[in-house]
Amino acid sequence: MMTANENSPARDAGLWHQIRNAMQRKATH
Repeated sequence: MMTANENSPARDAGLWHQIRNAMQRKATH
C-alpha cells in the first residue's frame, strides 16, 4: 500500500475510506 507521504493526506484518506467500505461490504456479504 502507498504511504500518506506519497499522496496528499486527504486523497489517501479518501482512498482508504473506499477500501474500508469495500472490505466491509465484502465481509457483510
